[in-house]
Amino acid sequence: MADLGLLAQLTSAANDTDVPERLQDLLPSSSGPSTPVEREPTAADHFEAFLTGMGFTDGDARRGMLTKQIADIIRTQEKHETADELLRRYDPPAAFTSHADDQPESSEDPG
Repeated sequence: MADLGLLAQLTSAANDTDVPERLQDLLPSSSGPSTPVEREPTAADHFEAFLTGMGFTDGDARRGMLTKQIADIIRTQEKHETADELLRRYDPPAAFTSHADDQPESSEDPG
């Protein structure tokens, strides 16, 4: 398992990219097992501050639209992991729910 963390670091260094967030837990810690490791803020963490600074609070539709646009631009710079993280955090897929009011009326003739 320790080899996976080293491999993630080497791959990131060779590609001049950050270690993807999903692999951060595999990285070796020099601070010891009893000390919690504080991770560096990711681009997505900084993006949250940007959205808040723009006045786009949770639930604001402009937040998702802007995130999609920025993610598309980031992909042109070969930063696919960052683009995916932005979309995952700030433009999640819509959840579809069923409402009782949406049920079709019965076509049976009561009479």
